[in-house]
Amino acid sequence: MSAIPHPIRVPLSEYLATSYRPDCDYVDGEILERNFGEKEHAILLRALILLFGNNSRDWKIEVFPELRVQINPPAFACRT
Repeated sequence: MSAIPHPIRVPLSEYLATSYRPDCDYVDGEILERNFGEKEHAILLRALILLFGNNSRDWKIEVFPELRVQINPPAFACRT
């Protein structure tokens, strides 16, 4: 069951100025519940973060476990 009633439509400026609990994505003007994945996904993510993090200096990369990005106007999502 979703913790967020759908659809919730808000202007982009309101989404960017608001902190949502639980965290939400913004797609086409609607607030959407964020998929947090499952335990297997978290285990794989942890392994990849450690692998890339331990080699970040040698590989000249930055490692982020999750980062909110604009995937296409007007959609923002937190991706892992």
